[in-house]
Amino acid sequence: MISKAGRIYLFTCHSFLSVLQIYHDFQYVNNYTSWISEYENIIGWLLEEFVFPLEHENLDDDLFSSLDEEGEKAGDSIALMIMTGLGLVRDTDENSFSTNKENYVGYCLVVLAILDKFTTLLSTPPLQGTKYQQNFYANKVPFSKLKQAISKSIEAVKPKIDNVEYLQLSQLAEELGRKWLEHVNIVGKMK
Repeated sequence: MISKAGRIYLFTCHSFLSVLQIYHDFQYVNNYTSWISEYENIIGWLLEEFVFPLEHENLDDDLFSSLDEEGEKAGDSIALMIMTGLGLVRDTDENSFSTNKENYVGYCLVVLAILDKFTTLLSTPPLQGTKYQQNFYANKVPFSKLKQAISKSIEAVKPKIDNVEYLQLSQLAEELGRKWLEHVNIVGKMK
């Protein structure tokens, strides 16, 4: 059996990883690589965090595999919702999507919103005061660096975007960030 905190943590990590992996298409298609180093650090950390509940909750391998698979499906679902919300449509021939500076900035704003929601989630019950929150705060520096790098990337592209459109992208990003948090809470609390 896994605790509610462990389950939410596992699904939070999976869902954030799935959203971050969208960045791969931006760097591949348009060479947006301004935060690649920070991205790789967080991806590595999230991949390590998947086994954190296994190590600290005495889960057997079968239960962990089942939860891991469920988390991956939940992450894919939220990534698809965010891509759809941003209007990113996959090109079936290249398995990537067409991007432009507006899509990129919208995506960056979504990641910033999710970073805030991720931190908030770990600071509220049932994760507040747990080993999961402690582990996150012990490793928070890469998250701060990611946030700074993304903000800097947005500032470099922002002058090329209409102010009204930027405001709309900001509002959309906040809405998608809230949907991400709702999704994590729903799937994390199931069972």
